[in-house]
Amino acid sequence: MDVLLVQTQTRLYTSNHNLWILLHTQLVSYVCAERPVAVLILQPNWTQIFRGETVTMRCDIQGGGDTDWDYKWNKNSQLFSPFNTKPEHRISPVYRSNSDSYTCEGVKGNKFSKTSEAVKLTVSGKSI
Repeated sequence: MDVLLVQTQTRLYTSNHNLWILLHTQLVSYVCAERPVAVLILQPNWTQIFRGETVTMRCDIQGGGDTDWDYKWNKNSQLFSPFNTKPEHRISPVYRSNSDSYTCEGVKGNKFSKTSEAVKLTVSGKSI
């Protein structure tokens, strides 16, 4: 949460000619809390996947307090699943067209996490 602190001080001074001078000073401090960080985790935990397998991506919000988040999922920097209420996105079965870089982000009201580091998913045409 961002916090704005304002301290005001007013003083009254006299000069040699009986003129009153009002001096008004204001000190403003802005405290900015660090945004929570999204971390994208692949399950299974490797980036080389074979066609036909299942991949689950999990978006963990670190430093975000409670778990009341919505999640945005991006593929190659393009939003493909906005405001999902679950922290997981499952692809089953995977195809070669699913190969790309993925990121996630948490959203809670007007609060946004930092976007996760990109995770590169590579789907091989060979099946096990």
